Amino acid sequence: MFGEIDPILQASAEKLSLCWLHEYRGEEVRSAEVSLGAGRFAQLWVEYSQPPGTFVVCAWDRKSNRFRAPASVQELSQTLAHAVAVARSWHATEHAS
Repeated sequence: MFGEIDPILQASAEKLSLCWLHEYRGEEVRSAEVSLGAGRFAQLWVEYSQPPGTFVVCAWDRKSNRFRAPASVQELSQTLAHAVAVARSWHATEHAS
């Protein structure tokens, strides 16, 4: 199911310092932890969507902040980078107040 985007995810792992998880509780997934600093992490994941070739990039800080954006295969790399930037901004925003 994720085979067509695995090369994109691998490239994003190198650029964004991510390590993608491929299986969770026997299910195929694409999930990664995003370091927010100070020992805090956000979860990033990719969901398969419809129509075929469409995905949803999601992130959350396990509290109140959430990110969700659709992406075609062609948009996936840019959407992942945006999701990571948004997730990392949550920590900065939290410490600015």
